[in-house]
Amino acid sequence: MKATFILPLLAASAYAQRGPTGLTTDLCNATPSIITNFTYFGNQTNFATTITAPATYAPGSTRAVNITISGPQGAGVRGFLLYAAESADSQVHLGKFVNLNATQWTTLDGQVPTTYAPNCTTFGVNGTVAHVQIRDTKTFPITIQWIPPTTLIQTFKFFAVANQRWANNTNGYQILESAPVNVVPAYAELCRANPNTIAATGNFGVQTEFWTKVTLSKKNYGPAQKPVNVTIDGPGAGINGLLLYAAIARGNPQHLGSWILPSNRYQTLDNRSASFPDCSSYGKGTTVAHTGIQRTIPFPVTFQWIPPTQNVGQVKFWVVAVQNNNSTGTPVQGFQVIESAAIKYNANQ
Repeated sequence: MKATFILPLLAASAYAQRGPTGLTTDLCNATPSIITNFTYFGNQTNFATTITAPATYAPGSTRAVNITISGPQGAGVRGFLLYAAESADSQVHLGKFVNLNATQWTTLDGQVPTTYAPNCTTFGVNGTVAHVQIRDTKTFPITIQWIPPTTLIQTFKFFAVANQRWANNTNGYQILESAPVNVVPAYAELCRANPNTIAATGNFGVQTEFWTKVTLSKKNYGPAQKPVNVTIDGPGAGINGLLLYAAIARGNPQHLGSWILPSNRYQTLDNRSASFPDCSSYGKGTTVAHTGIQRTIPFPVTFQWIPPTQNVGQVKFWVVAVQNNNSTGTPVQGFQVIESAAIKYNANQ
């Protein structure tokens, strides 16, 4: 089966104008002047087709999100091109498309001869997707899964070219453009155990309860800075993501003390990376997270907290635990916000 890019019933005369090497990369983008010049697609028109995507994304997330093309009930498209970029004519397509139904969709990475489809690899591997069957109508809604880029792009959109053939055997195409997709607002807000902010990213599932708890080895801290053991435990093998800090209130902009970490599975969030926010504005070395994405954090796990020398009042510990799989191996996506008991200052400690 030969894959094609919005070219049902392609004829030699249709692509000959593109040169002897076949379809070129100018067809990797939703550029009306290029598409219209390639006469097979007909005229640019509007057949009430729309594209929807998440409003926000977190750089480096490995959770696939749905991109959906919708249109009139019972209708569909004959041809299709889809990508994410900062502009329609950008030479960089963002993220990657995954979990494609091989009988319906393909990424344009050179697997298909350029007689039938442009090679869009230079725009980004797995970053451009098109249909496969040359005669099948893809009925609405069309949903394709996509994983965000690891780099921080402040805002971008999804662009698509939808090709339609009508009963009178005429062609037309529509350029689709999603609403802007923005990096999670105030990405550093993910340094705090705010369930609304965490849920808004769309990358951690919904707030749920999987019975994770946090316990402390002491009820007091003092000027001697004796370590306090902070233990996270729960049922099952463990969790897949973790945020931990001490503060006088959950949303306080100052995190307190410092940490002795149990292994290299953990880090303090002092530098921005593709997968983690920079929490140094809350206090350098004060905010703990896991390191490897999707690496299991086994129960129980104990961290040593070194308190500040001065009396900062009553302190609590907050944990955000992220769960991808429960003890039975059934996929679960969700997070839990956990609050510890209070620890108080004692000058004799």
